[in-house]
Amino acid sequence: MDWFSSRREAVSPIVSTLLLIVITVSAFSLVYYAADSWIRSQRRGPLLRLKERIVIEDVWFTSNSTGKYVCVYIRNIGKVSIGLFSSSLRVNDAVPSGVSFSSATLDIGKGGWVNASFAWTGGTTYKITIVTDRGGEFTTYETA
Repeated sequence: MDWFSSRREAVSPIVSTLLLIVITVSAFSLVYYAADSWIRSQRRGPLLRLKERIVIEDVWFTSNSTGKYVCVYIRNIGKVSIGLFSSSLRVNDAVPSGVSFSSATLDIGKGGWVNASFAWTGGTTYKITIVTDRGGEFTTYETA
């Protein structure tokens, strides 16, 4: 017992300073890596959605011997290319059958048609929504 109480040694000031520096640098590195990863993931998805801009220039309600169709002409006026997929067109919040596009990707400044089979009624107003692959939604109301 006498040996334990009489011997009082601590970590030297140089070693303790080095330990604090290593701990601080390690913690900062972890925080920096986490923040950098989060910012990079935001730039790939949600922040690019803010740069999407579509103009729905024209909506046609047509019919022929095979059925009734809705044809929507859209133009990309944003700062990024826009991807479209099979459920990109919604009419009154429902996906019509047989959706097709003139191009699945709209480059900056380019336009294209989105067509679908849809049993419309003359004189009725429809909510037409275009949804991009990043989740951006662009809506207009048109009367057949």
